[in-house]
Amino acid sequence: MLEREHPKKGAGTHDQKIVQSQQFELSEKGFYIVCFPYLSKDYTDSFKKIMIMAFLMIYITHENEAAATEIVKRLVNEKLVACGNCFPMKSMYWWQGAVQNEEEWVSIVKTIPENWALVKTKVQEWHPYDVPCIAKWEVEANESYENWIREAVSD
Repeated sequence: MLEREHPKKGAGTHDQKIVQSQQFELSEKGFYIVCFPYLSKDYTDSFKKIMIMAFLMIYITHENEAAATEIVKRLVNEKLVACGNCFPMKSMYWWQGAVQNEEEWVSIVKTIPENWALVKTKVQEWHPYDVPCIAKWEVEANESYENWIREAVSD
């Protein structure tokens, strides 16, 4: 973070330092922080740090329980995700010109944003579908759970 005076400093601000950020910063907890340009240091110090994303929930569809369990197990064993849930569902979708109505399984896995690209690549590599659904949500939770996710996928 860079501290400097505002180029058009107004009256009454001569004792305040102005904080300007050059880019996003990654805190020790892994959250991204944004500092707004040209806010007084007094204001910035009292301003809560903004989390852009704490962790990801990744939604993956599977043809059956065995396929869902196998992919989640591999992701957990490789420490790409902290955990995963698998459950049955009913899916309706267009495939090859016709509406399909199928029993499928879904898994929801939790990981850190830094692992998204590798999780997506591995699931595509291991998945039997030609076009697997691999969708992510950026989410927040209680601090202890977020910390556990980060610790679980760390070396």
